[in-house]
Amino acid sequence: AGSSVTCVTRCDDIPILYPDFDKNLSLDQLLDWLSNSDKVTSVLMAVEALRIWYWCKRLSKDTASLNSINVSVVMNELVNLIKTRDWLKLPNSMSKVWCVWRGNLSSLCVSEGENSGYFDLQCLDKCKDSQSVLSGKEPLVFQFQHPDVTSCDKPGKCGFVLKTLPGERKIKLCTETEDYYNQPVHFHDQ
Repeated sequence: AGSSVTCVTRCDDIPILYPDFDKNLSLDQLLDWLSNSDKVTSVLMAVEALRIWYWCKRLSKDTASLNSINVSVVMNELVNLIKTRDWLKLPNSMSKVWCVWRGNLSSLCVSEGENSGYFDLQCLDKCKDSQSVLSGKEPLVFQFQHPDVTSCDKPGKCGFVLKTLPGERKIKLCTETEDYYNQPVHFHDQ
């Protein structure tokens, strides 16, 4: 049985966003790049680019750039990008957990109860931090039942495992049976 949900093409290797990111851009240059780059295809990617830029500026102690940030201007720019680039707004749950600098993402999210068009995936590894995942030491386990899987009698929950490839800047979707030994989820090859 088919699904009414449109699924994206499967991708087993997920590259790290923006590995060649220009950390020397000014905030205005960054916002212009976000407005025009074909590498940025969603508001979530735009927020991630802003987050990377911010942390690079913090690590380099670039206080001039950090002090120039007007959070309301940045949020307004992102709201405009959602409109002009016809991006989906973020799920409402993101407004409660993510923040950029001193502001939250509520203006970039759908209202409570409104459908965002995204699936809300349940990560079963709440205690893992991004450093442990990106170091390749720990996989991330997600609970997710693909819309085309209408019934399942496999043990455990439907889901998938992501892990960082050693020595590479990619996250891999685990598809082999051995990747799921001792995991609370199993994988459907859809």
